[in-house]
Amino acid sequence: MLDIRTLLSRQVLIVALLITGNLQLFAQEKSTINGKTIDQQEKVVEYATILLFKQESTVAVRSQLSDATGKFSFINIDKGVYKIQVSSMGYKTSFIQNINVIAAITDLPEPVVLETDRKLLNEINIVGSRPFLEQKVDRLVVNVGNSATSAGATAMEILKKVPGVIIINDHVNLSGKTGVVIMIDGKPSPYTDMEAMLKDIPGNNIEKIEVISNPGAQYEASGSAGIIDIILKKNRKSGLNGSYILGGGYSYYDQKDVKSNDHSYGRYSGALSLNYNNGKWNFFGSADFLHRRVFEVNNYDRIIDSNLYTQKNYYPYYYNTVNYRTGASYQLSEKSTLGILINGNNRSGNGTSTTYTTISNLRTNNTTGSFITENLTTIERFNLTGNLNYAYKIDTSGRAFYADLDYSNYKYKNTVNINFPVNNDKLFQRGKNPLDYLTFKANYTHPFSNGIKLDAGFKLSAVDIHNDLLFTRNEVVDQSQTNQFQYKENVQAAYLNLARKYATFEYQIGLRLERTATTGQLGADKVLDQQYTQLFPSLSIQQQLSKNWKLNLAYSRRVDRPQFVLLSPFSYFIDSLTYSKGNPNLVPQLTHAGRLAIHYKNAFFIAFNYNRTNNAIYESAPQQIGIITYTQPDNLGTHDNAVMEINVPLALGNFITGYGDFQGIYNRYNAAYLNSVYKKDKFSFQSNINLSFRLSSSLKAEVNGFYTTGTLNEFMTTSSFSGIYLGLQKSMFNNRAKVNFSANDIFYKNSTISTVNYQHINTRYYYRDDSRNFRLTFSYSFGNEKSSGKADRDIGSKEENNRLRN
Repeated sequence: MLDIRTLLSRQVLIVALLITGNLQLFAQEKSTINGKTIDQQEKVVEYATILLFKQESTVAVRSQLSDATGKFSFINIDKGVYKIQVSSMGYKTSFIQNINVIAAITDLPEPVVLETDRKLLNEINIVGSRPFLEQKVDRLVVNVGNSATSAGATAMEILKKVPGVIIINDHVNLSGKTGVVIMIDGKPSPYTDMEAMLKDIPGNNIEKIEVISNPGAQYEASGSAGIIDIILKKNRKSGLNGSYILGGGYSYYDQKDVKSNDHSYGRYSGALSLNYNNGKWNFFGSADFLHRRVFEVNNYDRIIDSNLYTQKNYYPYYYNTVNYRTGASYQLSEKSTLGILINGNNRSGNGTSTTYTTISNLRTNNTTGSFITENLTTIERFNLTGNLNYAYKIDTSGRAFYADLDYSNYKYKNTVNINFPVNNDKLFQRGKNPLDYLTFKANYTHPFSNGIKLDAGFKLSAVDIHNDLLFTRNEVVDQSQTNQFQYKENVQAAYLNLARKYATFEYQIGLRLERTATTGQLGADKVLDQQYTQLFPSLSIQQQLSKNWKLNLAYSRRVDRPQFVLLSPFSYFIDSLTYSKGNPNLVPQLTHAGRLAIHYKNAFFIAFNYNRTNNAIYESAPQQIGIITYTQPDNLGTHDNAVMEINVPLALGNFITGYGDFQGIYNRYNAAYLNSVYKKDKFSFQSNINLSFRLSSSLKAEVNGFYTTGTLNEFMTTSSFSGIYLGLQKSMFNNRAKVNFSANDIFYKNSTISTVNYQHINTRYYYRDDSRNFRLTFSYSFGNEKSSGKADRDIGSKEENNRLRN
């Protein structure tokens, strides 16, 4: 058996040999052609089809699409004389002849201008659009920006329809595995509460969602299950322009099973965005507001000794959120841009949770007692994040330098009043969690003429958290529950990533080094002091098997550091019999992740994933003390996760488009816990289907559905659940306005039953919420519609507070 040091040494040696071998190839005589596509109004033509031919040949030697800025590049080509053919829907085909390639880099002197084909446009009644689902080499892209069922939704509601994503009790799993890193525009979200963050982001602001199962070295090493990157809509129009959105929603329920007469729940929202671009300066700003009244039902059945404790819990609450984003960028020169961005979020809300507890004897089935618990919870949160960024594009070959400086300040306050009307006993809990972090990141990209691309970068981050908990019983401070916990973490990271493309083969290999230092202070006592340095190799290989078939193989070593709230040693009461507490002794879990995928035309694919996690963090390890049940995170044993996925595009002419996705998921846990060994495995599957119906040039309908069988997550086995969503979208006023209507979870099957049965712990948990609702939204764009031809850069660092959850 090889020890870990020997294994890492070999991995480093392999990386060094590959890098050394490829650096020797830099001197080979290869060239690159760079160009750009525009129309007659000098507007960027996105995703045009570019074909490269030898000048005297009729067989294309390369093909690609122009990017969102209209740019394209053919790299690693032999020197010689070439011609280029450019085509795009609605335009006449254009040719560039006699391109003499003799230098390492050949830039076309002028953009390729496409002429509008008026005759073709008059004949076209159906306008093409991006498919809802796109399979890229390293990620799955879900285009929700124009989805009828996404309008008026939140990011959490949209994620329920993403293949592979499983939402259980508001916790995000990817292919049956926790440890998901959630990003916004490739950078950390400005939120401390990840579940609340997903409920706060309006779906109208989301352009697409990218699921990256096996990230490379340029990404943070955290996220053993992968990365979910929420890409917000960008405004690339010149001049003054903007948009506004108005929306509302309603739902109706019978709540008699939880002894409530409540029926109606609603939401209303609004958003405004403005943008001004004059070429040199770009100013932008947006703000949105959401008011929502919702509920949760949390019912517990617990067998303790010879008694059955039945709890029916009803928790109605409301919350108000305001998100705002403002910034500016200035083009210092043709090559450099300086920008500033400020993100903010305010969230407030409260609600009263009522729990009815009945105690009965299992042998006689007689009721032996009952009581009521009332829990009034108030939450206040304020987040503010500032970013200063600089971009320097050294030349047209793609050499570039980027730098970002971020500072974030979070303030979170949670107060809980727990009352027992039977004996007039009162508990009070107030938690404050202010947080500050500072990050600096820089990276450099250098493409070589022979097709090799080198990326290098580093990142420094410092986090400082103060947890302050006050706990009283009948207005007397309970010193055993009251304390202060201060947590500090510093991470220094550097990475090197090397990629190369051949005619039918390409690879990407990287190595990331991270050093972490953490300290924890509980009152006057130091309870945490850790320092460790780790290497994270990654490898991705793609082979073109034929014209339409590709094979992709990827491997990476990942780490999941404990979420900050899991380290806090305080107890947080949910009701009189249930609470959770943190564990400052948690250490990171490490995962080896592998993926094998076969693609057909970048649409249909079959993929196999395998993940092996050591020192697995069980976030909700259960314990029972008398009649009290609580959970505490712990590092327990190993977790194996295997997934097989099949994705099939669906189409019937131009009338029906969509996809079908199937995932078979296998989870196996092996842990020593409570003086025994927990060994359990389970196979489950999830299926998704999305169909879009184009009823006319301005009217479309959408049907989305999913079904998930029973899943295994740590000690908890969850029953099957599903959802059906219907949407209708009408475009008006020359596509400047849209009206969207959606009916969500129409059969109300998105509820779960979870059980824990280990040692003397026997619990059944039922959960449902406001998943069945109806939404109506109206959006309108105003101002100049002409594109500036410049893509917004996603500014900010890549990952920071995915571990911040309250």
